[in-house]
Amino acid sequence: MKITNPMPYDFKNWTRGNAVEEWGPHIPQDTWFLEWRWYTGNLVGADGARYFIYLIFQPGGHGFYAPINAETGRDYKMDAPLTSVFYRLTNVDTGETVFYHQEYTDISYDDLYDVETKTWRYSGENFSATLSWDGDSMHLTAQGESGVIELSAKGEARWYNDPALDKEGFMREGAGSTLYYSCPNMPSHGHYVKREGDKETRVEFDGRGWLDNQVCDLVDPDSIKWEWTGLLFADGDRINLYNFFHENLQMCTWFKADGTREQTDVGFTQKQNGYTKLESGIWVSYGWDFEIPVKGKKYRVEPCCPNLMPAMGKPGGMLETIGKLFDENGVQVGWATTESMDVTELDNGPNGSRQL
Repeated sequence: MKITNPMPYDFKNWTRGNAVEEWGPHIPQDTWFLEWRWYTGNLVGADGARYFIYLIFQPGGHGFYAPINAETGRDYKMDAPLTSVFYRLTNVDTGETVFYHQEYTDISYDDLYDVETKTWRYSGENFSATLSWDGDSMHLTAQGESGVIELSAKGEARWYNDPALDKEGFMREGAGSTLYYSCPNMPSHGHYVKREGDKETRVEFDGRGWLDNQVCDLVDPDSIKWEWTGLLFADGDRINLYNFFHENLQMCTWFKADGTREQTDVGFTQKQNGYTKLESGIWVSYGWDFEIPVKGKKYRVEPCCPNLMPAMGKPGGMLETIGKLFDENGVQVGWATTESMDVTELDNGPNGSRQL
């Protein structure tokens, strides 16, 4: 398949390109089209602190224009793609946000994505960012007036496979479908430089991260409601747990350290152990017990910092947090990343229909 920019996708015939071809932007075929390239890292600094980083390039379809225009007071036109770019670096130990920037842009895909270098690139009002991946090596940069982040990682694409669809790389999501792969366990190394007046601080960090590449036709805006958790085990396994609150769809994907994969939609139990109020003012679940159909069966996630993540068309954004992962004996066996939305949307607050 020749790489085009943007390239088509096909949820009717379940056809796709290879992982490198699908890394580029796509032609929206649904009002509630959404895609993202997203690196999340769990890192330890040379200063002894633990850091949590995410960087996302997220184009969206025409359905998102009106709510984003209302949110930003802008007038983005539908004759151009609308993309959200944001990143955040957090000191997990102190809860301090080291860097955080988010902007929307309606520049063309030709200016946003370089086909030859496989690089998403943005230069905006307050910051610039890049995210590249060539099927093996990933590199990201993020820079603003207060400093810079650079990070490199290695990884291999692992496609999802929904048991109900039996089509490699495709899953149900909300009322629609998604083309989806991850690099679930990426050795990562980088640094940040923080500028405060005349003072400049540089910190090297190492750890593991994961890279998600996802293209969705969500079909129905009311189906854009989910809780998601990625369990990253110290033994190299990763388990992704999805609650899509549309027809109560659940999905459990176990990416094993040996390269094999096990995926089931049998279901799992997620119990909320607490709640927190984000800086945007919304309440989200915060702390969870899981009973899942694979591996050790029972786990607890104790979150470390309630980060706000901007989300296309979601006033107030959503939770993006890192947490400690414990088995049923109380032994820490890894780390976890969790996304959760406004409890009024998910109805998983105290006494809600999805509160367990």
